[in-house]
Amino acid sequence: VLVYAFRQDSVKHEECRDWLNEQIRNRNGLVLIDIVLVGFLRICTHSKIFREPSSISEATNFLTVMISNQNVNLTSSTPETWHTFSRILDKTNIQGNKISDAWLAAISIERNLTWISTDSDFNLFPDLKLQNPFKPK
Repeated sequence: VLVYAFRQDSVKHEECRDWLNEQIRNRNGLVLIDIVLVGFLRICTHSKIFREPSSISEATNFLTVMISNQNVNLTSSTPETWHTFSRILDKTNIQGNKISDAWLAAISIERNLTWISTDSDFNLFPDLKLQNPFKPK
């Protein structure tokens, strides 16, 4: 959702941008996992993903403005995250690229957060509270 909200050439740009702005204005706010910000930078500045990748300056400025808002909070893993992650791996038997999804799911589960994504791969994690902001609940 962050990439779509940022990249004006994204098909879902306007709806993701509007959704994100609404969440930031909401007094309940928005919680971002620190490693998601790193992934955002990796994707937006990658020349094999975008014909015209974003500059690191543009992408970091977008994040800086967002996380400067009082309704946006950052979170990260804790020592307990590893145990949650291990349980997810045991239950799902996933491999490869989906392992990083499992790590994000573990942090979200541990922190009792709702994971917001348009990526249906996150349905692999039954304990994860998941919301696609563009599908009815």
